[in-house]
Amino acid sequence: MNTNSLAKNILSNIGGKSNIEQFSHCATRLRINLHDLSKVDISNLENEDGIIRAIISGSQLQIIVGSHVNKVYESVNKLILSDNSEIIIDKQAKVNNTTNYSTIFKNTCSVFSATMTPLIGPLLSVGLLKGLLTIAIIFNVISLNTPSISLIYHLYDITIFFLPFLIGYTASLAFGGSSALMLTIIAALFFMPSSNVNISIFNELINSTSYSSTLFPAVFCVLFSSTIEKTLKKLINNSISFIIIPLITLVICVPLCIYYIGPFGYWFSHAAAYYYNELFSVSPIIVCFIIAGLWQLAVLAGIHWVLASLMFNTLLISGYDTILPLLIPAVLGQAGAALGVYLINKITKKQKIGLHPILSAIFGLTEPVIYKINMPLRFPFIIGCISASIGGIAYGAYQVKIYSFGILGILSLLQTETLTGTGYITAGLIGGLVTIICALLITVLYMIIKPKQLQP
Repeated sequence: MNTNSLAKNILSNIGGKSNIEQFSHCATRLRINLHDLSKVDISNLENEDGIIRAIISGSQLQIIVGSHVNKVYESVNKLILSDNSEIIIDKQAKVNNTTNYSTIFKNTCSVFSATMTPLIGPLLSVGLLKGLLTIAIIFNVISLNTPSISLIYHLYDITIFFLPFLIGYTASLAFGGSSALMLTIIAALFFMPSSNVNISIFNELINSTSYSSTLFPAVFCVLFSSTIEKTLKKLINNSISFIIIPLITLVICVPLCIYYIGPFGYWFSHAAAYYYNELFSVSPIIVCFIIAGLWQLAVLAGIHWVLASLMFNTLLISGYDTILPLLIPAVLGQAGAALGVYLINKITKKQKIGLHPILSAIFGLTEPVIYKINMPLRFPFIIGCISASIGGIAYGAYQVKIYSFGILGILSLLQTETLTGTGYITAGLIGGLVTIICALLITVLYMIIKPKQLQP
C-alpha cells in the first residue's frame, strides 16, 4: 500500500488541507476535526485501498485504517505541513469547550482515549513480557534469581509505579497544558505523602500515603492545573509571562492538588474499584455475560475507553481485573463469526474473503473483521456478540482474573497466571473455545439456512 498516494486521496475527499481544524490519531483511526463536514465524501474514502471504514462522529471524521495508522498519519501530516496552514496537529485530541450533555460525554470519552492511547504500546509490551516470563519461570525455563531476568520481569511493576507521570504527560496534551509544568505538579504529589497529609472527603478519612500506581489523581490534577494555566495565559501577556504564568500556576495548583484534588482522585479510584468488585461479587456470571456481549457495541459507540479506564483502575487498585479477560471472548466471537463466513464462501466459491483480518481479530484487532465482513452482513456481528456472552458465562463461573495490562486478544491469557501457578489459563481457554466454536457453528448454520446471505 502506497501511504503517500492514500494521504493525497484522503485530503482530496475531505475538502483539502484548508478544511482541517485539528488532526490526530488513536490506535487504528485517523481523527480529523473539520470546519465543514459537508465537504467529506464518505463513499470515495471507503473505496480507497487501505481504508476500512469512514465514520462521522459528532464534529469529527474518523477514518479507520487499522494497524498501519501511524504510517498513514505521518504521510498525511507531511502533506499538511507542506504549507503554513493553521492546523492543530497533535497525537492527542484536545477537548472542546461546549457544554451540552452530549458534548460533555463525548469529551469525557475523548479525554480517556487521548490519555490512554499513547500508553497502550508500552503497557501492552511490558505486560505481555511479564506474562511470558511468568510462564517461563513456572516451568523452570528461567530463574527469577538471575539479575537481568529479575529486572526485565519487574519492568511492568516499575512502569506502573511511575504511571502518574506518564498519565500526567498524556493528559497535559489532551487538556492543552504545558507538559513540564503539569509533571512538576505530579511530582509534588509523589513528594508529599511523607508529610502524612490527611483529609476527610464525604465523611471518609483519606490518608494520601502514595499516589504511585494510580490513574485518576493525575488526570484530575492535570485537568484543574491546565485550566488555571490556560486562564492565566488569557489574562497575562507580557515579556515575562513565561515565568509569571508557571509561577502563579504552581502557587495555586500545588497546594490545592495536594490537599483536595489529589485526595479526591485517590478516593475516586478506590471507590470505583470497590463498587465494581462488589457488583462483580454479587453475580459474576451475569456481569461477565453482559460486558462480554456488549463490548464490541461499546467500541462502535466510542465509549469503550470509559470501560477501559475503569478496568485499568481496578487492576491498579486491586492488583487484578475481571473486565480485561472478557475482551478475549469479545474478540474471539467476532473472529469465529467471520471464520464461518470465510468457510461458507470458500465452499460455495463465492466472494473471496482473506484470513488476515480473522487472524488479526484473534490477537485483538477486530476493526478490520467487523467493518469488512461482520457489519456489512450484520448477522455475523450479532452472532459474535451473542457468542461472546456465552463465553463470558464460563469466565464468570471461573471468575477469571488478569494480573497485568496486556494484549487485548488470546495472548492476554498469559497474564492470567501467577508465579504460584494458581492462574486461570485453563478456564480462559475453555471460555475462548466455547466462544469461537459457538460463533463459527451458528454462523455456518445460519448461512446454510439462508444462502442468500453469502457475501459481505
